[in-house]
Amino acid sequence: MSLNPIVNAKLKKFKDDFWLSCGDDEAFEKYTNYNILSQFQPGVLSTDLELMDLISVGGGDDLGLDGIAIFLNGQMIKSCEDIDGLLTGNKKGNFEFVFTQAKNKKKFEYEEFLKFSTGVFDFLQEKISKPHNKEISTWHSIYQYIMSYH
Repeated sequence: MSLNPIVNAKLKKFKDDFWLSCGDDEAFEKYTNYNILSQFQPGVLSTDLELMDLISVGGGDDLGLDGIAIFLNGQMIKSCEDIDGLLTGNKKGNFEFVFTQAKNKKKFEYEEFLKFSTGVFDFLQEKISKPHNKEISTWHSIYQYIMSYH
């Protein structure tokens, strides 16, 4: 992986801080997810390492996605039970969906952007048409629960 020396140093510190033993590509995806999603709810990923693993969906059959997160009224959720807990008493909910794709290349590649875009589109359908991994299935089940929530 050929990263800018500053980014490379930050990635190394991130791996050390979170005791990551994975390779640099997977660590870079987690680093990207951490930085982007921390803008939505600061500190949430610093205290919940299981959540960081859950939102990092990259790997085989990932639809071109490296991260998926869902926020309900500003709180990151990780299960249907979280939704029920935050919406007790018929409260209204504002859902935000965040999809990430991490690239460590020096130039923009249209094909990769297209794969990401079609992956997001496919995820937002009632049924995902392309092969997908279990992490994406988990998030899609939560998405389906949200769409059927009354």
